[in-house]
Amino acid sequence: IIGVLYLVCTGLILSIPNPKFVTKVAPPTASQASRRRLGRVWTGVREAGDYVRKDRRLLMAIMQQALGSVVISVISVIAPLFALQYFHVETSLSTVVFVPAGIGLVVGSTLMPRIIDRLGFALAEVVGMVGISACAVLITFCHWVAAQASALHSVLYFAMMMILLFCIGLGLDLVSLPAQATLQKRSDDWIKGRVLALQIMLSNAITIPCILIIGPIADIFGLTAAINLLGAAVATVGLGSVYLAEGQAAFHWQRPVALPERAPVNASLSVAEPVILHQKTRQPSHDLVKEPRQSSRLDSTGTPSRPLPLG
Repeated sequence: IIGVLYLVCTGLILSIPNPKFVTKVAPPTASQASRRRLGRVWTGVREAGDYVRKDRRLLMAIMQQALGSVVISVISVIAPLFALQYFHVETSLSTVVFVPAGIGLVVGSTLMPRIIDRLGFALAEVVGMVGISACAVLITFCHWVAAQASALHSVLYFAMMMILLFCIGLGLDLVSLPAQATLQKRSDDWIKGRVLALQIMLSNAITIPCILIIGPIADIFGLTAAINLLGAAVATVGLGSVYLAEGQAAFHWQRPVALPERAPVNASLSVAEPVILHQKTRQPSHDLVKEPRQSSRLDSTGTPSRPLPLG
C-alpha cells in the first residue's frame, strides 16, 4: 500500500505545471545591494594588488605616480602662503605660482619623447626627482639670499623664482610620464582598468596624510621648512623607488637601443625570411653550372639508343 501511495504522489507531482515550481525571489534591499557592490570592489582591488605585487617595476611606477600627485597637491595647498611670503602679493593672486609650473608641464610633455629617447625611462625619472628636490631647496635659498640683500622686490629675484617653478613643472613630467608609460606597458589588458583604479586609490590614500603633515609643519615651523622637507622626501622616496625597480643600472647613462618590431602573428612571410631567401640565392659558382641534358633516340628496331648529350 505504501508503494502504491508513493507512485500516486509521484504522478501528482509530475502533473503539476512547470511554471508553478518557479519561486519569486524578493529583490535585494538597499543594504544588500551596497554590500554586493562593496564586495565586488574589494575583490577587484585584491586581484589588482596581487597582480601588482608580483611585478616590482609596476609597483614602483604606481608609487612614482603617487609621488607626483603628492607634489602637485602640496603645491596647491601652500600656494596662497607661498605667494604671500615669497612674492609679497595677496593670497588671491596665488595663481602666479601655477603659471610657470603649468607652462613647464606643457613644455615638458612636448619634449618628453626626445628626452626619453636620449636618457631612457629610469634615468629620466632620476633626473626629474633630483631636479624637483634641487629646485625646492634653491627656492628657499634664493629667498634667503634676497632677504639678506634686501632684494625681495627685484626683477632678478622674481625671474629666478619663475625659472625654478618652471623647472619643477618640467621635473614633474619627467617623473609622471615615464611612470605612466611603464604602468600602461607592464599591465595586461584584462586587468589594466583595475590597475589604474588601484593607482588612483593609492594616490589619494597617500596624498591626504602628506597634506595633513605638510600643512601643520608650514604653520608651526614656517614655509621654508615645509618646502625643504618636501624636497628631501621627493629625493629619498623617488630615488629609492627607482633603485628598487631598476637597481644601480638606473643611475648610469646607456644610450637606449631601439628594439626590432614584432613580426605579425599570422603572416605567411616573416620579417627575417627575405634575408634568408636572399642568402639562399647566392650559391657558389660551381653549383650554378648546368649539367648537360641528355636525350634518347630510337633506332630503326624501336629500341632506345645510347643517350647523347645535347649542346
